[in-house]
Amino acid sequence: MASYKVDPDGDVILVFENPQPAFNVQDDLEEHESYTPDRCLTCAIDDSDAESDTPEPEIASVTVPNPVDSEAEPNEPTEVWVSSRHLMLASPYFRRALSSNWIEGSSLQTQGSVRMALKDWDLEAMLILMNIIHGRVRSVPKTLPLEMLARMTVLIDFYGCNEAVEVFTDMWIADLSSTVPTTYSRDAVLWLCISSVFRRSTEFRISTSLALRHSKGPVPTLGLPIKSRIIDDIEQQRHKAVERLFRALDNLLDMLYHDRHGCSFECRAMLIGAISKEMHTRKLFKPTPREPFFGLSFATTVESIRRTRNPEWWATNHGGYSRDSRPHSCSLRDEIDPIIASLEKQMTGLKIECYN
Repeated sequence: MASYKVDPDGDVILVFENPQPAFNVQDDLEEHESYTPDRCLTCAIDDSDAESDTPEPEIASVTVPNPVDSEAEPNEPTEVWVSSRHLMLASPYFRRALSSNWIEGSSLQTQGSVRMALKDWDLEAMLILMNIIHGRVRSVPKTLPLEMLARMTVLIDFYGCNEAVEVFTDMWIADLSSTVPTTYSRDAVLWLCISSVFRRSTEFRISTSLALRHSKGPVPTLGLPIKSRIIDDIEQQRHKAVERLFRALDNLLDMLYHDRHGCSFECRAMLIGAISKEMHTRKLFKPTPREPFFGLSFATTVESIRRTRNPEWWATNHGGYSRDSRPHSCSLRDEIDPIIASLEKQMTGLKIECYN
């Protein structure tokens, strides 16, 4: 069994029975958002799609300098020697676990030491956390890749030791701030978790905005500690945004039907036909998709609507045709683009202050 002595005189021995990364590392969110057309209209939310705790293949790691008695093989049981006083000061979890009311605390008081079994935690992330808690700052990396920061976030959130590590998390996040993604991806979900746990307003707004625009169903948490309320709010706002698009198109059609848009019978007939034909071709009309709009993101729906072809025809000012006919000036894009622009302005993301 490998042994890491963060405190050589430690009275708590953390035993990692199956050390491994603590969250899903699937690269493509489409694997988590595989909604079929039939399901788009009929299925309810399946929590198993929204959150997955299934371990995936091992991800790249960083080297963590620690006093080591032996080298650990992958998934080999490993001991980490630490101090109960440091643990209890930094973490409410350990403060409870090592009190006399718990078996571990009773053993610590009566025998002077205790072994605590931990399953399925990430060993490298835990070693970084233990070095910070024990003041071994020279053994703590000054920068972390996004993967390791996300793994650290899992542990910090679980053990409730945000304050003890705040100096380092601020430093790590500042170093990575220029890498906040501009496209909806797995990294955006990692940033959603990191920004929510460490209450980073800018990164939280950006990551939630990406999810609002591009998710096709409940955002997959990848097993990360993202509050269900945040996932629910993103999903509800996605519903509302997509529903507003379809309602705006319905309103436009209604105004054309009732002669409140368009300049003539011919003009209105052309625009009504173009909207109906293009939306039906793109499976957005007859039947119109309904909430919860599985498989439809706000961004892809907007793109489909923007690709609507504008009808072109020649006519006189009186609606007929003659030798002085010219291209008709009424444009479908002139009606649709302001609707889309207005809705896009509302997709600014969530505010971290709303989630205490």
